[in-house]
Amino acid sequence: MTWSVARTFPGDARSPSRARAFCVEQLAGVLGRRPAADELAEDARIITSELVTNAVQAGSEQIRYCMTLEDSQLRLDVHDDAGGVPVLRDGELSATYGRGLLITAALADDWGVEPAEGGKDVWAVLRV
Repeated sequence: MTWSVARTFPGDARSPSRARAFCVEQLAGVLGRRPAADELAEDARIITSELVTNAVQAGSEQIRYCMTLEDSQLRLDVHDDAGGVPVLRDGELSATYGRGLLITAALADDWGVEPAEGGKDVWAVLRV
């Protein structure tokens, strides 16, 4: 089974919550409601929030969010048009700022950053 959905958000403070809601709604529609699906959706929701928040804080004007479910993997992609590259910081999960990639790395099976036309893609993969 291959499934993919995408949405574009403006680079403003409301976009992380809108992206979280979109993520959960879409995953509930494709995976249904069961404990394993709920756990996957919760991890995806948190990662989505962190990556979209990073894009907003980096000054992106437009953010493209895409979820792809293929085989046994869910890939979350956030494309932003801001300069710079996010960096995984050494720090505590209890810190109040700068821990988005730390949280992403803790929850995801893999993640990364790739240059892309007009910006960059930050992605994370979760096993289904």
